[in-house]
Order: sequence, then C-alpha cells, then structure tokens
Amino acid sequence: MKMKKPKLLVSAIIVWLLISLSLLFTACGRTDDPAVADTETESKATESETEKNYGNDPADYQGYTVVRSDDSPQFLTLLTVKLRQQFTERGVEVEIATDYDENPDADAISKKNEILVGETNRPESAEAKQKLAEEGKEYGCYRIGNKLCLIGTDDYGSASAGYEFMEKMFGYVREEAERFILLTDYMTDAMAEDQTQAFKKAISAAKKSGTPIFVPVGEYTISESLTLYSIGMVGEIKEGNVPLIKHTKSDGPLFKLESGAMISNLFIRSSYVPSSGTGDAEITMRGSGCQVKNVSIKEPYIGILAGSLTDANVNPGRLYIHGVNVLSPAYAGIYINGCRDSSWISDCLVWSEKSDGPDYAFWLTDNDELISSNLNAVGADIGFYIHCVAKKGDGSLGGYWGTLTQCRTRNCNVGMQIGAGSHKATLTDCDFSAIDSALVVSSETAGTTIVSVSGCRLLSENGSCVSVSGARIINLSDSLIQRIGGNDCPAVLLDGGQMAGLSGNQISSSGIGIRIDHPGTQYACSILNNQITTSAPIAIESNLQTDLRQFEGNLEETDEQITDSQKVDEIAPENRMSVLDLLDYSATEQGHNVIMLGAFGDGNKDDTKAFQRAIELARADGLPVLVPMGAYLISETLDLDGIELKGYDCLSWTSDSPELPRLMHSTWREPALRMSNGATVTGIAVWSSYDASSDFDQSSFLSKSGEAVPEIVITGKDCRLSQVRLDRPYWGICAGDPTGEAETENVSVREVFIVQAYHIGFYMGGISGESELIDSEVWCNGDYGGWGFYFGGNEELTAENLAVFKMKYGFYFKDERGFESDISISNSGADFTQMGSVVEKGLFHVDFSGCTFQDHFYGLDLKSSTDPSTSVSFRNCYVIGNGSVIFSLSGGDYAGLTGCTIVRVASQGSAIVASNMSEVVLNSNCVYVNGSAIQVTDKKTDHKVDISGNLLYCAAANGVETSGSKAELSLSANAELLNQTIG
Repeated sequence: MKMKKPKLLVSAIIVWLLISLSLLFTACGRTDDPAVADTETESKATESETEKNYGNDPADYQGYTVVRSDDSPQFLTLLTVKLRQQFTERGVEVEIATDYDENPDADAISKKNEILVGETNRPESAEAKQKLAEEGKEYGCYRIGNKLCLIGTDDYGSASAGYEFMEKMFGYVREEAERFILLTDYMTDAMAEDQTQAFKKAISAAKKSGTPIFVPVGEYTISESLTLYSIGMVGEIKEGNVPLIKHTKSDGPLFKLESGAMISNLFIRSSYVPSSGTGDAEITMRGSGCQVKNVSIKEPYIGILAGSLTDANVNPGRLYIHGVNVLSPAYAGIYINGCRDSSWISDCLVWSEKSDGPDYAFWLTDNDELISSNLNAVGADIGFYIHCVAKKGDGSLGGYWGTLTQCRTRNCNVGMQIGAGSHKATLTDCDFSAIDSALVVSSETAGTTIVSVSGCRLLSENGSCVSVSGARIINLSDSLIQRIGGNDCPAVLLDGGQMAGLSGNQISSSGIGIRIDHPGTQYACSILNNQITTSAPIAIESNLQTDLRQFEGNLEETDEQITDSQKVDEIAPENRMSVLDLLDYSATEQGHNVIMLGAFGDGNKDDTKAFQRAIELARADGLPVLVPMGAYLISETLDLDGIELKGYDCLSWTSDSPELPRLMHSTWREPALRMSNGATVTGIAVWSSYDASSDFDQSSFLSKSGEAVPEIVITGKDCRLSQVRLDRPYWGICAGDPTGEAETENVSVREVFIVQAYHIGFYMGGISGESELIDSEVWCNGDYGGWGFYFGGNEELTAENLAVFKMKYGFYFKDERGFESDISISNSGADFTQMGSVVEKGLFHVDFSGCTFQDHFYGLDLKSSTDPSTSVSFRNCYVIGNGSVIFSLSGGDYAGLTGCTIVRVASQGSAIVASNMSEVVLNSNCVYVNGSAIQVTDKKTDHKVDISGNLLYCAAANGVETSGSKAELSLSANAELLNQTIG
C-alpha cells in the first residue's frame, strides 16, 4: 500500500532516513528540472536532494560494483573502465563485472550495491528504461533501490548517461571533447633526459581515441623510431618558436608515417654522423595520404623518404608535403618514389653550405602525377634528380610523371638530371643555376621520355647548360639559356634522343650556342626563332647526316665577353618558407565545442541540434565552432552565415582514412553546409549518403529524381574553405549560384579532395572579385563521374595545382549569366578523363600553363557555341590523347598553343583541327602524331591561322593539311618530318 504524501510538518530527518534506506526513486536526465519520484510516496525531491543522492560524494559508492551487459559494445566497456578510474583516483574502491552468471542467485544479486550501465539482465534496468520512455528522454540516471541505473534509449544514450553522471559526480571532462591529446600529460620526472616513453604513451592513447597529439613548445629527446598509423602530431607555434626534437637514433627513422598519418610544426635535429656509414631517413612515408607540413630537419642522412629506395612495390599513395626545410642532409633532402596517385610537394627548401653537400636535394621518381611548386635546392650535387632505381616484378623500371613550376637551384653541380625510366616532365618558370649543367637528359632514359621546358632560366658555368643524350622529345621554348664559363662547351648540346625542338629562346654562351652531334640519321631537330649570342666563331654547329632538321629565323650575334646578365639571388635558410613565418597555433583555442554542447560524435545519434546550438553561440560572440575528432550525424543543413566551423587546420584529408572529423550527412536532398558572408570551414570531412544506385543516371551524369543537390554551397562575400574531404557526393562544392539569384564575391577554396563525385566535383561560377582554387583534386575510383572542375562566369579566378582523375570532363567552361571571365590554370593535370577541357558557352579568357592532360579524346574542345570573344591559351602543356582530335578549335576569337608537347600514338587522325576561329596561333610546339599534325578547315577569309616554329613528327604524308580552307594562312619555319614510324 502506498503512503500518502507527507505533510509539510514532517521533519527533514525522516526524509533523510527514507533516502538512506533507498526508498526514493530518483531520476536525472537532459532537462533543466530533473524530477525525483519516491516509489513509496510519489513525492518529488528538490534538485539539491537529487544531486545529493547520486552526484555529491563519491564515498557513498564505496564497495559498489559497476555492471555492464556481457555483450555490451566496446565503447560502453571503455566507459565502465573510465568510471572505475574516476572512483579509484578519489580513493573509492569499486569493482567491474558483467551481468553474466550461469547460476544466478537472484536474491543475492538484488542485495548487491551496483551501478548498472546500459541494459543489463537486472530488473532495475528494465524498470529504469520504462521510466525513461514515460518521460520521453533520450537518457537518464535513475536510482531504484540499491541500484543506480545509467540508461539510454540505446547504447549511445546509455554512454551519454554515464558521462553525465561522471560530469556531475567528478567534474569529469569527456576525452571526446578534447581537441588534442597533450604530450605533457604523459611526461614524468623520470623522463627528464629522454621523452621517448611519453611520445609512445601519447601515440597509444591517440590510437584508441583517434585524437591528434599536441606537442607544446620545448626541447624533447627521442631515442627510438615512432610509428604513426592514422595519427596526427601537431607542434605548437608560439612567438616564432616550434618544438625541437633531438633524435639520438641514427640507424632508423624518427617518424614512420602510415595510412593518413601526418606531422606538422616541428624542428628535428638528427644525430647522424657522416663518418658512421649509411644512415636512414628522419621521416618515412609509406602509406596513402600521409602529410608533412611546416617541418625543418637539420643534418640528416635523408630528410624525408616517401616510398622505398629499392622496392618498387611500396606505394606511399597520395602525399602532401609543404613548407619543409632540410638543412645540410648527407645524402638526399626529399626522396619520393612510387606514388600511384596524385601528390603535392610545395614551398620546400633543401639547403647545404658545406663543400661536400648532399648527392641529391630532391629525388623525384616513379610517380603517377607529382605536382611540384616553389621547390628550392642549394648546395647539392644534383638539385632535382628524376631517375628510377627500384625495379618492378618483371624487371622493368617505372617512370616519373609530373609538373614543376617556379622551382630553383643555386650552387648545385647539376640543376636537374633525368635518367633511367620512362618520364614525362613539364617545367615552367623554373630557374636552375648550376656549376656544371642546368639540365641533363642522359642516355639512360627510356626512348619514351618527354621533357617540356618553357619560360625557364638555365645557367651554367663549366659545362653545357642543356645536355640531351636521350628521350623521345625535348621541347625547349621561350627560355633564357646562359653559359658563362670560359671554355668552349656549347650552351646546348644535342647528342641523343629522337627529336628536339628549340624555339623562341635567348641563348648566350662563351662557346658555341648550339651543337648537334647526334650519331643517328633519323633524328628530328628544329631550331627556330632563337636569339643566339656567342663568343665563338659560329652560333650553331651541326654534325647531322640527315635532312630531318630545320634551322630558320635564328638571330645570331657575336659578343666577346659573355657574362651573367641577371643577378643570381641567393637562397638562404633565413629567407625560406618556414614554420617561423606562421601564426601562433595553440591547443587551447577558444570556441564553442560541439561535444560540450551535446554532440555525441558516434556517427549514429543525430548531432544536428548540438551544431545548431554552437552556431547560434558563435553568431552571438564571434568565436569559432570547434569540432573535435568524431563522426557526427547531420540531418539538416548547417547555415554558416559569417561563422567559422573549425575541425583541424593541419591534418590529413587525402587518405582513405582521413584524419579529420566527419560530418555524416544523412540526406542528399539539401546541402550539408551553406556558407555565406565571410564563413570559414577548415579541416572537415563530409560523408554523403547519396543513393547513386537508384538515383544516378550514368549516361547523363544527372540525378534521376532531380532532387540531389551540392553538399557544400557557397554564396556571399569572402568565404574560405580549406582542408576538406568530400566522399561520394552527387555534387561536391557549388561556389556561386548558377541561377544568378545570389551574388558571390572573393571565394577561396584550398586543399579539397573529392572522392567519386557523380555529377560535379567543383563548380565555381557567378563570382565577382578575385577568387582562388588551389591544391585540390576530384578523383573517381569507381565509374566515371561527370564534371571535375566546372567553371561558370568568374571575374578573376586563379587555379593552381589541381588534379582530376576519371571524369567525363576534366575542366569545363559554361556560363549562362553573361560574365566576362578571366581564368588562369597552372601546374595542373587531367588523367584518364574522356575530355581534358571543354569550352561550351560564355565569354571566357582562359590561360593554361604548365599543365598535363592524358585523355581519351579531346585535350581541348573549343566549341562554336561559345561567345565570339572567347580566347583560350595553352603554354608549355603536355597533352596526349588516343581517340580523336586533341585540340578542336571551332569557336571564339583566339586560340594559342605555345611551347606545347602534343602526342597521339593510338589512332590515325589530326592532332589539331582549326575550323572556325578569328585567330589561331600555333607556335613552338612539338607534335608527335599517328596521322597529320595540323588540319585547317576554316572557310572564312577574314580568319587568320599562324603556324610557325613547330616541329611536326607525323605518320601522315602531310604535316599541315589546308585543302579547302579559305582562312588567311601563315606558315613559317616549321619542321615537317613526315611518313615516320610512330610508337
């Protein structure tokens, strides 16, 4: 029989006795007014009484047992361990047990004092869950008799009840809420001389939690090799200082990076002693998606080794190396071998002031697509070495495919040397100053090697600036070549290979300008429109016994004194891109942490409301929304109007298992993120739920329902998106509004990796002001996607270091809004696309520089439907196709191809077709084609086609076909090498 509600005159002592006898049914949950119901009296206790029953004194739980289900998930098991640890740290002894018992004694169990975590076989757990349902809560803490029940609607809710109990009882802060694991938390007085064990303990904790490690400024000693597998380690930047790590082990790496691991903001001092023999690399990278950023390494044997020196089967995958300085390495600064995906290396320096500097500053080889920019080599034997050593299983060598832009060498014996393997190297705006030779293409290289050089400065003192003894094609255009030594070595020596084109260069030499000393009779050579200044009696010396050559338009001058006409600026360590140039970086950034505002981060419970609460707080005070590691289920669009959503600004996003917080977007019918008016998103991964199996039309690359939308929409002014990964979206990023309804200005998109974009990877259009798209890729690992980079109208857009793989369109241009667009695209590549670039409609001025295209069909399809004022230029681009015309020029005002290398070996046909353009200029190109090189079919008499200074190596009987054309045609100084064997 239930007792009546006690009168107000009942003393507080009776209430206390009732509580101590466990006659109260106490409940707590996610509510501002927790209710505590007495199972006997149906009375309600005050909040202070509720807290007293379960949250004030840990000693009340002396002798309790924490019980979980025998088959509870790992995270609940971990919670029970944490719970006992919290009691133990306060001198309270509790036990841990499961609810399993073959012969349960129900009466004995009922008398035990227990904390029940989740659903157990205890009747109190079922009673607590029923109470939870009646109150409509997601989770809660209920005392029933001598049992405290921590229960939720599911296991994740039970975990939240447990964490809330620990927060109230102990002031516990959930580890998931911490954005970093602090190295200093694992250091003891015993580690004063060697902190290796502290690093190892932090790495072990990071493996369990997935949280990156933060290393405060200070000096640390490490005596062992540390393996980081899918772990990030980030150093503090404070008033120009970063952590210093002294590595005392010389016969093994300091850091071994595997599967998406990364390090940043560190200074490493090696203990390698040159007299000790062969050493090792300080950092090895052997797994996909590893990154090294803003790191300096002093006096190593090798600074960074990506891949293997000897094993061609080691594939380090997609890499990102940025802001690395290797000072005085003994053997090599940065060695990259075996990447089977697009990789980036930028803003790095390898520097030595010693007379016996390293053998190699940058050794780059056997890579599918390596995008390199602003690399500096000082004091090495060879600045850039492209040479295969490791053999594949069949005994063959691989090869390098990549672009280099704005790279420099100083005080090296050789600027760049290209050796064994089949290579495709494109150099743009580089500056190689060398003691012996600036560029060497050796006889070791395979006959399929292609080297394109444009806009470069090549200087040497003793030997030839350019020495070519192998390769299928060397294309050298619009460059400054200076040989300032006193002997009679030529500035350019051609004594091997299949074909060489030199055009539009300024060549000065104290010896002969160009010497051709090729032993074969089937050597194609074109030397056109160069300005050659020499102290020798002749500018060009040819020993060719063949007519396969063309020397025209060269301006030859004599100057008795050849000197360096341009200042050679030095590259000193204090002038390098350095971690010291970066802003302070701390582990204790202020902001609104979504975990602390109720997010679970487990990928199952809906965290939308927690993000929305954080966004509202951020909107009020201007602080960022902080997102720790975790998987967050998002079911509605997060509107970021001037809000900064911050995961991590220095972790890996290119790995198969990216080290980033993930937004698990549960709907594809509305965006995950909508950015506007100064919004910033950094260090986030977005996992799309798009149902391609039922909604995607592979033939049109469109949504069948028409309901699929972009994952990230950017409108308004000054939005910034960086270090973001999108996985399997219908449409990745839409910057600007294709409908013209929303104005967009000054957008920055950097370091974004989109996997398997079905419809569009990146759309940028309708954007005024200056915008940028840098260091980003669209990569399809399944069926072909539609449009990789889709450009609408952009007033001024700079695109650099982009890659696209397996899309129908690599770079696509179409504008419906009437913008006049200026778009420059440099140091970028399209691989395995059906069409490299297509200009469909709109008024565009597009400039491609130093890019590579390996496509099935068009490298460029310039359609007649585009605006009559459209212009497109390609400078020093390597373009290969196998199924149709490579350059189809049918619309617009101007198309220019300068210094390009164009290859088509798979089928018959023309490489370039000019059919309807006001002006076409084809200058200084090398064309190697299984058909005719150029076909002009333009019928308009007021159109002009200028074909000059090209080297045309063709299987057809005609290099240039003009039958039926009425355009004004200018042909000069072309070398047509016809009826050749193409292979």
